[in-house]
Amino acid sequence: MGKDVLLSLSAFNQAYIMDSHRTYIIRVKPGTKQSRVVEAVGDMPESYIVWTRARAVDGKANAEVIKLLSEYFGIPKRNVEIVSGEAGRIKRVRIK
Repeated sequence: MGKDVLLSLSAFNQAYIMDSHRTYIIRVKPGTKQSRVVEAVGDMPESYIVWTRARAVDGKANAEVIKLLSEYFGIPKRNVEIVSGEAGRIKRVRIK
């Protein structure tokens, strides 16, 4: 990604911090050997990389992303919502 894209995505991310809800940029890597969540160091603030064992077929990877993020943040799955990017690898996720 170019520097301009990172700056605009960072500003975009900051604009979506509302009340008790926070919105994060998530980069998903489906079909990996291990499932895990890692804060993306050096990327935009408050962005994460999520590796999922599930493949991106029939929403299975999205379901695992929600499960992994709920475990990572210690909240119920119902409080994790994919706001945009359901069909892509870069998603915007709201945590309530």
